[in-house]
Amino acid sequence: IAKTATASLKKRCPSFHIFEARAASLPFKSDFFDIIVCSHVLEHETSEAAAIREMIRVLKPGGTIFLGVPAVAVGETELHARLYDPASIQNLADTFHLEILRSHAYGSRPFQIIYYAISAIAARASTHNTTVRFSKQNVVRYGVIRRLYHSLVVPVLLFLYRLDAIIPISKRKPIEIWVILRKALS
Repeated sequence: IAKTATASLKKRCPSFHIFEARAASLPFKSDFFDIIVCSHVLEHETSEAAAIREMIRVLKPGGTIFLGVPAVAVGETELHARLYDPASIQNLADTFHLEILRSHAYGSRPFQIIYYAISAIAARASTHNTTVRFSKQNVVRYGVIRRLYHSLVVPVLLFLYRLDAIIPISKRKPIEIWVILRKALS
C-alpha cells in the first residue's frame, strides 16, 4: 500500500487502527484476531508458507480465515507468484492443519467474459490520460464516474456473482476461489 494512501486513510479515519506490514511479519501479538480476511493477497507473496504461518500465529485458536485467491483460469501474470485450484487449497489446509469449513469457486465463462470486458474498459479509462490535474472540475468528474461505477457496475458484478453461485453453468474454469478456514482449538 502506498504511504500516501495510508496517510490519507489515517487522516480521514482517525479512529481506525491502520498498520503497514508484510504478510510474513505482522505487528500483532500471537492469538490476537478472531477473524482474518485475506482477500487477493496471498498470490502476491513470495513466500506463501511464511504468510500463512504468520496468519495462523496471530489468529486465536478456533479462529477463522476468509481467504480469497485467483484461480488457475485467470492465467499467469507477472503480478501473481502463484494461482490456485481446489487441490492446492486442500493441500494448503492439510499442510498448515487448517479445517476447510466452506469453499466456493466463482467465475463461469459468461461471468469471465463480462468481468474481463469491464476490467478492460476500466483499465483503458484509467490510463487514457496519464496526466491528471487536480482541479475542482476533475474532482467533480471523478466523483460522478465513481458514483456511476458503484451504482451501476458494482450491482451488475454482484448480481453475476450471485447468479454464478446458483446456476451450475461451468465450474471447470473458475477465476476466483473463496475458502473459509478454521484454526484448531489447541
